[in-house]
Amino acid sequence: MKHRFLATGSLLLSLTACGGGAGDPVAAPTPVVVAPPAVAVAPAPVVTPTVSGVSSNDVEAGGSLVVSGTNLDKVGSFQLAGVELKLLSVTPGTAVLTMPAAAASGTLTLVVGAATSATAYSLNVYLAPVLSGFAPLMGAPGSSVTISGSGLESVTSLRFANGIVAPVPTPHSGASFTFLVPAGAASGSLTLVAAHKEIVTGAAYTVVPAPTVTGLSSSTSGAYVNVVVTGSNLKTLKSAKVGSVDASVVSAIDTQAVLSVPLGSAGIVSLSFSYGADVNAGTVVADFTIGGVDFSEVYNRNINDAALRLTPGRPAAVRAAVLGVVPGQASSGVSVTATSAAGVVLGTLSMKGPLLLPMVKNEADLDSTFNAVLPGAWMKAGVRVRVDVLATGGTLSSQTIAPGVGSDAKIHIVLV
Repeated sequence: MKHRFLATGSLLLSLTACGGGAGDPVAAPTPVVVAPPAVAVAPAPVVTPTVSGVSSNDVEAGGSLVVSGTNLDKVGSFQLAGVELKLLSVTPGTAVLTMPAAAASGTLTLVVGAATSATAYSLNVYLAPVLSGFAPLMGAPGSSVTISGSGLESVTSLRFANGIVAPVPTPHSGASFTFLVPAGAASGSLTLVAAHKEIVTGAAYTVVPAPTVTGLSSSTSGAYVNVVVTGSNLKTLKSAKVGSVDASVVSAIDTQAVLSVPLGSAGIVSLSFSYGADVNAGTVVADFTIGGVDFSEVYNRNINDAALRLTPGRPAAVRAAVLGVVPGQASSGVSVTATSAAGVVLGTLSMKGPLLLPMVKNEADLDSTFNAVLPGAWMKAGVRVRVDVLATGGTLSSQTIAPGVGSDAKIHIVLV
């Protein structure tokens, strides 16, 4: 008798018996199937991304943010204020994100699968100021400077090259704002100080010295009043006013400016310069006018008379018509000073005159004018005579004239 075995995925036993008789086969029994033992499978571990830090809580719009943590490569997306942030690169420990182009703020949020979780980090995306230029490029302390660009509303101050800070108006436009150059500022690049960023200008700002005034005097000349301003840095004077009257700028150098206004002009002398704020130079008071100056020897003629010639070496009377602007006005102190043709001061004399100033010049009334006698030693060709009148408040008004003095002459008598 033979035994046969068949191996399959399940264990199947089959027996066949052989007899010594007629050889009839025996019916096969039903196969027996044996199942393999069950193997237990462990569930997959749950991976949870975590954030442990960010490179900054304040990030410029369009800038990059670095996020640190664990399992960050499992995050589906990073969001801020509902906006998905562009992912530049990611590893399990680091993710680099691009911030939105517009300003935004909120909590950094992770999206993993269908779940959304907020991190402990708040972000502020700001628009950085953009500088397009500033003008003018030069000025004195007190000058105005205008900055232009975009996003400038976040600028809180402006710093000069030497650290001097200029405040800016609050609030101000994001397109432009104007500030004043502070005292002590130095030339160089300007630094715009914003809430989260500083911007340095490419061009330099040049600070020039501010004009200063140390003195003011006035004198009449015909139908005009000449105003002389002394000081420093006056050469950039471009216009001036005396009260409400526009003054002509006769000349302007570093230490002196000369103005001319119509007779009778009075008020504050305001100076405007190419650089810097307007300067109050003082006040011209129109208490009186000098109506004219006359000289006399044997005869009396007006100084403007071309026929008048004074004799050299002979005393000469001089009179000045000082006219008031209101009735009953008290007279002022009047003096006369003579200077030689070489510029040497010959002397000064007080002039006697009325207690009350007349309002109209009277050629025939000597008592209505201020008078003095000039010594003969002063009366030489080229002599200049200045009449000074001290106004109320201390302002000195004067008028200078050059009387016609004849030249020295000799008479030769020839007897025939």
